[in-house]
Amino acid sequence: MARPTIIIIIPGSWHTAEHAQPTVHALRRNGYIAKADQLASVGLKERRQYFADDVAHLHGLVVDELDAGRDVCFVLHSYAGQSGAETINRVIHEGRLEASAGKGRLVQAVFVAAYAFPAGVALDSRNFLGPENPNFGIDDERHLNTMTDPERVFCLLLKQNAYYQDATPVITSEDWRKAPITVVATKQDITIPPARQEMVWQGFALNWIDAGHVPFISQPDAVADIIIGALS
Repeated sequence: MARPTIIIIIPGSWHTAEHAQPTVHALRRNGYIAKADQLASVGLKERRQYFADDVAHLHGLVVDELDAGRDVCFVLHSYAGQSGAETINRVIHEGRLEASAGKGRLVQAVFVAAYAFPAGVALDSRNFLGPENPNFGIDDERHLNTMTDPERVFCLLLKQNAYYQDATPVITSEDWRKAPITVVATKQDITIPPARQEMVWQGFALNWIDAGHVPFISQPDAVADIIIGALS
């Protein structure tokens, strides 16, 4: 008997599991088991280093499903691509690309309007999001990421804080690239412009959709179709 596959969607910074629900529903309408969760760092009340917390949380989500005997398709959006890639490193180092008795395996990773820097390259939000991107700003006193018009940038209103990371969180190896990977790129993205998406995902085939940075809401059926195709 084939093992069931669960699709786990993780939106990026500022976003909650609620923002992924249109795509979750689109997948369920097509007969797939799907759920959304969110980064541990979403909604922090004070600034601290949180990369390890995000990785630990995502790793727990994946491993719980694998240990329950379900295969996992891991869908990562925006900044979740960074902590998600490190999560995949852990899963691979634990031998979870192959199934074992009574346990599932990681069958697919889907990166949606996402980024994941090379191993050892530190992420500093001040450099990645600004100053050349006028939609974002950094409040150095409070260490908050801010944006001038979130409704225009993300096509939704956001209520969660996002604290920038100093140049410390890094992906520890390139092993995550050994996983089966699908990349969804967004043509109308002003958060991670198309040229920057192409730069980040050199060497991967890009599945372009005509959407902004949060296609879970604006193009849920298109995102679902790509995920389903990756699992076929």
